[in-house]
Amino acid sequence: MSSTQLGDLPEEILDSIISHLDITPRSVDSLNEEPSPDLISSEIQDLKSLSLISHSWRRLTLPWLFKYARLEVMADASVPFCNSIEAKSHVLSFIKFLKLQSLLQSVTSLFVYTLLRPREWSSEGGSSKQATEGQAGPFTMSWPLLLSSINPDSITILACPRLMSHLTGLTVDISCAWAFDMEYHIVRLQHLPRSNTSYPDQRTLKTNLFDYPWTHLFLNEGSFLKAYSTYEYFLKTTPSLIQGLSALARDKQPDVSTQGSIFSSLVSIQYTGIFPFYNHTGDIITLAENCPNLEQLMVQLAPSAGSGIMDDKNRMVKADTNDLWSEWDTSYSLIIHAVRHLGQSRKLKEFRCLDYAVTGYRDSLNGKFGDKLNTGWRNGGQGVWRRDKSLDVDGESDEGWV
Repeated sequence: MSSTQLGDLPEEILDSIISHLDITPRSVDSLNEEPSPDLISSEIQDLKSLSLISHSWRRLTLPWLFKYARLEVMADASVPFCNSIEAKSHVLSFIKFLKLQSLLQSVTSLFVYTLLRPREWSSEGGSSKQATEGQAGPFTMSWPLLLSSINPDSITILACPRLMSHLTGLTVDISCAWAFDMEYHIVRLQHLPRSNTSYPDQRTLKTNLFDYPWTHLFLNEGSFLKAYSTYEYFLKTTPSLIQGLSALARDKQPDVSTQGSIFSSLVSIQYTGIFPFYNHTGDIITLAENCPNLEQLMVQLAPSAGSGIMDDKNRMVKADTNDLWSEWDTSYSLIIHAVRHLGQSRKLKEFRCLDYAVTGYRDSLNGKFGDKLNTGWRNGGQGVWRRDKSLDVDGESDEGWV
């Protein structure tokens, strides 16, 4: 009697076997780490190895490999990035490959990245002029072309602040970018299950990525440490998408809550930064206040456990730790006030302080949150508070909690 080989099994069983090798990549589960190119690499490559066995195994494995797809957007380092022809060619090649391999429906998460940074460009072609003026003009990434072919549940972008502007279509003020050690930012946008959202016709799609009805927004702006070593650091403008989003909200007023706007569709915002200035935290709060249906707010404002960034003299430079913790403390005072306000006058249901994961921060956070979130909010432990109207106190306002 002949023996049965693994390849002789029905494809349904083989597909089930392959599914056990499917893991969540770093580009999804390590987003709270300081942004770096490490997110695009992984030491675990079991699926890739399996796809090399034979044509049959490759055909079965590719849909799992491209469940989390990556698209690198490249440009000639000798010219400004705003060369839509070259960027479009990368998108077209990517789509052509997916079509050829019948993978258009397999992509559930798309990771778009570029590893170019401004110091790698020459000053020719206007890039130095943009830096002098402080504004990186909006650039149209080929989102209509891309999203008329695939419909991922989430899109994650890794890029330096200037190129983040080009990839999203939002303006980023880079006039003070020299003062910050932010090599890369991360933005992640998610929407409801794909059965509820589709973008079938390229002609009806928006060129600005933030004009789509996303439900979840994640921003990781990395470290602010270098800026603390500059004179009057608090006057430095953070190179951030937050200002561009605020401008977009102003442009849409008084229709910020209209159906189809990202501001009306967002139900969750998560922000991560390493010691952001308190006035920048105020900008994040303003963004949250522009989202009338926001239900969840999550923040992390200090280094993760084991980061070691504050022990690195090259990163700290001349930063005064008293300034770091003062900005951190004031930022949380503003956040507490905002959480109370958004819980009482809007739809906020949950607040998560991700800094609670670090044991050394908890005593300070407990002292700050202890009394101020007792009214109207129930402490769920581990830095989680949930709105509970039964804890409201009649006549007590959220005013004056700064």
